[in-house]
Amino acid sequence: MKRYLVLILVFVVVLSGCISVCDTIQNQDNKDYCYLNLAFEKEDLSICDKIQDQNRKCECYSGIAGVKEDISICDKIQDRSWKNFCYSNVASKQEDLSICDKIQDYGYVWHGQHLNSTYRDSCYLGVAIVKKDPSICNKIQGQDIKNSCYRRIAIAKGDPSVCDKIQEGGFKDGCYHQVAIAKKDPSICDKLPVQEWKDECYRDVAAAKENTTT
Repeated sequence: MKRYLVLILVFVVVLSGCISVCDTIQNQDNKDYCYLNLAFEKEDLSICDKIQDQNRKCECYSGIAGVKEDISICDKIQDRSWKNFCYSNVASKQEDLSICDKIQDYGYVWHGQHLNSTYRDSCYLGVAIVKKDPSICNKIQGQDIKNSCYRRIAIAKGDPSVCDKIQEGGFKDGCYHQVAIAKKDPSICDKLPVQEWKDECYRDVAAAKENTTT
């Protein structure tokens, strides 16, 4: 019930644009949430500085940096993970690959094991998808993200030749399948190496065509 009332209050604050209402909130978490939403609504970085929780403050900086497409705001963020996320966000908005090179890269760690994916790879992926440029995928180090990059661009462009760049057979076959469905072109299914997979692809393309006509 309290959370519901806070949401109503935040809604009123956003409509009124009055920061003094946020100032009256006693619970610090709710107050920070109020400042965050008001900062986003007004696109006012100074409101972010009133937020006490560091993660939420970083979220505020990053969000406004993305809206304003202003990389200098990212430089104000101390937390490296949030700063990298901010750079990636602005890079995608500006379609500027050079911003990705500002990222201080390090691998994600999960249960003590380093994974292939990295912040810089994710940045390259975002720019590549926005620009629909498969050549950018070549800069990606992690193979899974690189495969995803080629697949998503192939689907977006409706170009099965982009799938040819994928090294792993399973990912490549899935790429052909999805492009065939996206283009509603059963001839692309012929690229699949197993007849059973081709038949499944033909069925999915036929279903996609039928859904279009109904």
